[in-house]
Amino acid sequence: MSEKNILDFHKNTLVIDAHCDTVSLLEKDEYDFANRNKKGHVDLPRLQEGGVNLQVFAIYQEEHYKPGGALKRALLLLNRFKEVVSRNSDKIFLVKEYSEIAEIINSNKIAALLSLEGGDALEGEVELLEIFFSLGVRMLGLTWNNRNFLADGVAEESTGGGLTVAGKKIIKLCHSKKILVDLAHISGQGFKEAISLSHKPIVVSHANSRQLCAHRRNLTDEQLKLLKENKGVIGISFCPYFIKEKDPVMDDLLNHFVYIADLIGVDYIGLGSDFDGIKSTLPVLNSIEKLPILTAGLFKKGFSKEEVAKILGGNFLRVLQETI
Repeated sequence: MSEKNILDFHKNTLVIDAHCDTVSLLEKDEYDFANRNKKGHVDLPRLQEGGVNLQVFAIYQEEHYKPGGALKRALLLLNRFKEVVSRNSDKIFLVKEYSEIAEIINSNKIAALLSLEGGDALEGEVELLEIFFSLGVRMLGLTWNNRNFLADGVAEESTGGGLTVAGKKIIKLCHSKKILVDLAHISGQGFKEAISLSHKPIVVSHANSRQLCAHRRNLTDEQLKLLKENKGVIGISFCPYFIKEKDPVMDDLLNHFVYIADLIGVDYIGLGSDFDGIKSTLPVLNSIEKLPILTAGLFKKGFSKEEVAKILGGNFLRVLQETI
């Protein structure tokens, strides 16, 4: 395919990015979400240029806010994000249920979906999830590497710990409330337990293959096969540390797509850039508007148009349809 044909295909294909940390930039004076910025990886002009139809925005509470300040931090960030969306309602809209997604996309607006990254913001109270739901949160990551009252993260891997009683309870609550469960950052045991409890698809919003890169945040072949059984999706991250131990290039990232597709099939792969949550990027994929370069790379690796469409957004859309 020519460069023009690839760009046309990308622009006319549903694109979903399952994870960015851009919300953390909204409080910085030198950053303006509505305009193109030199700082960061994501803003409205670059989302539009990158052909993104639905962007998942994570509400992350930095470690120094935990445990006692995580709730306040999450609520302040959430409110800041909703203010920004409201000011730019002609271009972006916060979706709260599946039926809104197609409507928003067809209006040429970007659909935004809110994720709570780490249950620390609940500060030990499972019931607080009801409040976050009322505020628009539709995706929950149980942990962020460390241990909290819901589960052990990957930093606690050596203990063999998994879900707590509260963690098991919250998975059931997420399913009943139509909140998508995200198992990024969770320990291996927690991953197994969460999969076994889930009667709906779950996601790992931003991670890669541990077989290709032995980072603790990446998924083992066993975990990837369990994800397939669950009919969930892994969002392949653009974080260099998750791609290759040393000096990764674009082809190394593409190899993760190829490897996971060969292992479990293309139906369980999506995008999870982790933009604005990573300190470095691949030189050729350094912000969200560069996504057509990834699309071109997938074609060069031999993926068909149908397969690329599934990876870019179709697979995540299926999960959203079954969960929210």
